[in-house]
Amino acid sequence: MQPEKLYLRQDSLFDSKWIDKVEEYAKDIQQKKLVIQDGKQTERDSTGCFFTNDWLQKDLANVINETNKVCNWNFKLTKFEDFQYTSYDKKQHYNWHTDTHSKPYADGMMRKVSFSLLLNDNFKGGEFAICEAHPDANKSVVHRFDNVKPGTIIVFYSGLWHKVYPIKSGIKFNVGKLPAKLQQILYIFSKKHVEELKSEQSVKRF
Repeated sequence: MQPEKLYLRQDSLFDSKWIDKVEEYAKDIQQKKLVIQDGKQTERDSTGCFFTNDWLQKDLANVINETNKVCNWNFKLTKFEDFQYTSYDKKQHYNWHTDTHSKPYADGMMRKVSFSLLLNDNFKGGEFAICEAHPDANKSVVHRFDNVKPGTIIVFYSGLWHKVYPIKSGIKFNVGKLPAKLQQILYIFSKKHVEELKSEQSVKRF
């Protein structure tokens, strides 16, 4: 049996036309501040929105199902949660966190697989990172993804600690009224929404 992998990175999997299509769709959705405070410390500072989309769901289901096999997770993935379209402006960030919760949803579903898909690269800082254990643990191994190109997707187990480092600088990239330096789709798989995955689908490249 092959050992489990913590994540799978596929560089520039989606091309500029596909990215433009995502941005065109997202710009018509009202963006809101996504901020999490823990006392005086800001754990998360970003802007974004949540949405469902059939064609996006179909395209990404191929990638997730293939990753589920390649990484030897073999989760029973049945349904989706909403897509999260996020932007990070200068100094914005998201500290170490996981995408799992201590208890299942009311319907008994649990998050299993997440991904981060980069849409642009005209910024500095803002690296995405995954930690193999709790970030405060001794000798924790951190995978920090530098020089990531647009269209690159990183798929990982939702229980892994991950973060987005603060944006340092960059050319402002506008999507509608959205001031964006770093843009991501953070997609969280669970068994919560309505679209079933078909595990026999293969990875579609664009």
